[in-house]
Amino acid sequence: MRKRGPTPLSNAHARARFMVPALAKALALAHGSRTPASFVRQRFPCRPADGVPVILMLPGINNDAAFPYVQHVMRLVLAEGLGTPAAVNWRGLGGLPLSAAGGATPKVYCGLGAPDLAEILSHLRRRLPSSPLYAVGWSMGGCILVRHMAEAGEGCELRAAMAVSPALDVSAVQRYWQGTPVGRLYGLAIGFKLWLYFLSHRRELAGGPVSVWRAFLGVFRGYEDEVFAPLWGLSGHEEYWRRCSVGEELVRRVARPLLVVHARDDPVVPVWSLPLAAMASNPHIVTAITRHGGHIGYTAGATPLLGAWTDRVLVHYLRAILAREEEREGREQGEMRGSGCRRLPTLCEHSKL
Repeated sequence: MRKRGPTPLSNAHARARFMVPALAKALALAHGSRTPASFVRQRFPCRPADGVPVILMLPGINNDAAFPYVQHVMRLVLAEGLGTPAAVNWRGLGGLPLSAAGGATPKVYCGLGAPDLAEILSHLRRRLPSSPLYAVGWSMGGCILVRHMAEAGEGCELRAAMAVSPALDVSAVQRYWQGTPVGRLYGLAIGFKLWLYFLSHRRELAGGPVSVWRAFLGVFRGYEDEVFAPLWGLSGHEEYWRRCSVGEELVRRVARPLLVVHARDDPVVPVWSLPLAAMASNPHIVTAITRHGGHIGYTAGATPLLGAWTDRVLVHYLRAILAREEEREGREQGEMRGSGCRRLPTLCEHSKL
């Protein structure tokens, strides 16, 4: 990979890129909410075909499938012929209403999304039984991704995954936000966006344990205690942090290839918050720590319209994974021929759609 230096536009939140329309498939979740998986399309709808790899995008906090950095990666994956790109809209994002079964108060999206991801992957597996599944997650989406991989272990439906700037230790990140001037600014900005999200769903959440005023106070007091804990039935912020985070014990349980990319100058998720020693001890995890890149920024060039450096890293990573799987499949076919057995044709072709 090429070496890269800092650029004036290294933060993905400040970038603007062209967007691609999406074909959304809504999925009802166990708690009654709905999450769509949005599949990219060009001139004609590109519906996922069984046997073709699916690359699932997991956006960061306050982001949905229409965000430019997500759409850019979806376009790139399609253009490179790596498979069918898809993106997740977390609960209530992307224009979807919040809902709950039996008239209960809906549960808002937050870092407790690993069970939702498990349901989405199970849905894709039922619909596309022969398609290899891959995923890439940014920030909170990266944390949810790694948490799911750790909880699933050997039973994980994903063949491989990549996490960019993942907030693995949520408690350490929150304490950093509370204890530094820069962290407090980011915490307020993210909290205000969460309040706008709550405000947009005030009708669905009316009558529940959290009022609009309490949600607004959460911007300053912390959303964990004021919003997430009451709506998810938790005791408080400590339980929330524990159930979101991926600590040393959990990260050792990841059993699928995982590439983690993080920058030392990340102003939102400090690199010291990662369980680096445990990650290094897991043979399935490769960690790339760069000097520059910001938080999910990694601008490749003088303009953000050229895309992110991590977008190309994802392409190279997926190509390497796909090539290794094809090589292994070729060896298995040779062994079958050598033993006189006949092997059925492969169900997965890694070709352009």
